[in-house]
Amino acid sequence: MHLAKKFAAAAMLGLAIGAHAQDRTRGEACLAPGAWYALADDATRAVQAHDLMQQMAAREVVLLGERHDETSHHQWQLQTLAALHLLRPDMVIGFESFPRRVQPALDRWTAGELTVEQFLAQTEWTKVWNFAPELYLPLFHFARLNRIPMVALNVERSLTQAVRTKGWDAVPAEQKEGVSRPAPPSDSYREVLYEAFARHARNSKGKSAAADRDSAAFHFFVEAQQTWDRAMAEALASTIRREVGG
Repeated sequence: MHLAKKFAAAAMLGLAIGAHAQDRTRGEACLAPGAWYALADDATRAVQAHDLMQQMAAREVVLLGERHDETSHHQWQLQTLAALHLLRPDMVIGFESFPRRVQPALDRWTAGELTVEQFLAQTEWTKVWNFAPELYLPLFHFARLNRIPMVALNVERSLTQAVRTKGWDAVPAEQKEGVSRPAPPSDSYREVLYEAFARHARNSKGKSAAADRDSAAFHFFVEAQQTWDRAMAEALASTIRREVGG
């Protein structure tokens, strides 16, 4: 999930939720629950929540990560949104979970014109995302209660699937939903994607050879993820330009 509009922020920061007091395998202290930490040079340092929120609210975009099926992550997102809203009430909330074509339904929801059932139906929730809606509904209700615009950031899964199957260059321009060519990935990002790709290959019987870093399958896998990333980045940028009149 993402936030934008004359507002944003984001650094590699996280909330330690339910951490143990000590790592039993290494004997090292773990992150304390309910505390904020900044990551730098493979190390962590504690930061004050008030100072962090002030810093975040001064930015243009805040990225709030999640494990999609983890309830505590969505609770943390809601807590963070509420804190940021006090500092920047002119926020917009962007959602990875919605393709751009369902934007009218998001607008009707925040305007108070739809029931929950109508909203889920009109956004085709079970088709486009299909995680338990109860995980996300508190976020949707927060936006509606405060009349915060919600923005659909994503593209159709059929686009990323096509790129993953045959590569960016083979997908016709009219099917790319206006998304421009992504920048080349960094070596570190390719490595992160390779780990995910190789793990998937190991879990797929008879497909271990597909885990080759030089294979077309891995190249297309990287391009598909970049298409997803690029689409959401462009949606955030266009939202900011529209909101600030730039």
